Amino acid sequence: MKILIILVLLNFLYSFGNGSNLNIHLVKNGGLKFGDKTICPLSYGGEDCSLANTTELCNHAQDPHYGEVGPICCWSKYRKQIDLTDLKLTDGENENKSENDKIFSIFETYGPFFDRDVDLVNSILEKDTFGEYKMKYQDFFQRNPNNNQIQREPSQPLGFVILIHKIDIDAIDNLFKVLYQPYHYYVIHIDKNFSDLNKIQLLNDYLKDLQAKGRATENIYEKYPNNIKISDLRFNGEWGTISLVYMELASYTVLFDMVEERSQATNLPSLFSHMINYSLNDMITRSLKNISRTLFEGENIDTTYLHCCMADVKARYDRIYYEDHKGVGISKNAISKYGCGIEAVPSKGDVLDGSQWHFLTSKFVHFLISSTKSLEKLFSLKFSMIPDESFFQNGQAIFNGPVEKRTHRATLWNNIRYNVSISDLDLIDREETFIIRKVYDNNVREEMIKRYNLLE
Repeated sequence: MKILIILVLLNFLYSFGNGSNLNIHLVKNGGLKFGDKTICPLSYGGEDCSLANTTELCNHAQDPHYGEVGPICCWSKYRKQIDLTDLKLTDGENENKSENDKIFSIFETYGPFFDRDVDLVNSILEKDTFGEYKMKYQDFFQRNPNNNQIQREPSQPLGFVILIHKIDIDAIDNLFKVLYQPYHYYVIHIDKNFSDLNKIQLLNDYLKDLQAKGRATENIYEKYPNNIKISDLRFNGEWGTISLVYMELASYTVLFDMVEERSQATNLPSLFSHMINYSLNDMITRSLKNISRTLFEGENIDTTYLHCCMADVKARYDRIYYEDHKGVGISKNAISKYGCGIEAVPSKGDVLDGSQWHFLTSKFVHFLISSTKSLEKLFSLKFSMIPDESFFQNGQAIFNGPVEKRTHRATLWNNIRYNVSISDLDLIDREETFIIRKVYDNNVREEMIKRYNLLE
């Protein structure tokens, strides 16, 4: 009987720690139910944020493009009222606050919220045994002491986040022909707009067969759990929106779950050195073994490769880009007329920009999904334009790890549609370039495999 009581108690405590009882969901006007509290825009109230103080000017905000924008206007006004500055909620005098209080402050400040925000936070938050909110992956290395060091033997694992908006089995086969090894990690994010269930099943069958063949290559891999997973959490890949960042961050959580799973199965260090984001139209220009060896050499193993900084793009931050904005921000006239805040981003003059394609160290990837400072920076950019070209650069500035501005990627900007053709292959600088972008033709991929000896 005592054993049964203990098991029931352990199961109860675990239910808090695995994120199954977060109780975070949307209410009206972009508000949020956060545990037993309701977070509403300035001047809105009630259990579902449906009650509005009609004497407040921001409630009546209208924009020519968006129509009614009361909630975003009022929340922006609140950010202006509290004189919000960069990392004000998690740094400085607030740094010693509890994780729960920091997380609540972030949500209280950075509304309105949408389904995609709730989906993301449910993947990176959990409750502790006292019902307090915390970053789910914060104590990953304490739980997995084996993974305080990167696995070097018998293999040199990398982590891939593969972002696809459609399923083309031939293209995917060519991709994995040069990328797949049973010791690397692969997370596939399929755009939420893609809804062909038959093709998704075809992809699952293909991946199952590929992994079975990989395990059969050496005895050591027989113990390995699956090393390719399709993310259950999917986001719509609207250009220029925060969703493009969310899909990567959600995929990082799957990567770390896979590391933990392998480490428990093998009782060996299983951490990857770098995460490489990859699209269906990317192609490596040297063999993966060569790339892996290079990334594991000397200081490279601790170095993030992340482009920064672009030419003047301050227009991305000097107005509010709301939901699926299609590149149109809320008009400055509307913001002024209804007393909203002015800027989309605190301290916009200090925002860094660059390419969204990168090689990130595992420690930096972990920071991005485990730190409240990262969460605050993420939400501070969600009403800017093209945040996927700024979040990682600004996250790196907080993390402050070794970084190179070379990304070892290239795009043929002078070509029509930036498309790579067979005639371009001799022009690619393979000393500097590990990955070429915009390879749309399977014939070009096949030629690259042969000419560059990519199956080495």
